[in-house]
Amino acid sequence: MQTFITMLKYSGSNDIYHFTGAQTVGYPGTAHGLFPRGGAELIQYFYVTCNQELAEALKNETEAAAADPSK
Repeated sequence: MQTFITMLKYSGSNDIYHFTGAQTVGYPGTAHGLFPRGGAELIQYFYVTCNQELAEALKNETEAAAADPSK
């Protein structure tokens, strides 16, 4: 999914984009059919990934602030 997200900024979301994305990661071009909701699944993946990264960053900052109150 990350490959699709990376490619999105270059080609937008369409059938050719999904076909090329599938081939880029070694799947046949027909693999885009595994995602019947298409772009909606990519958006959901993006949100979930960003929220996980944000949660990790906030956790790290909180731990760093607790370890060094001068920050």
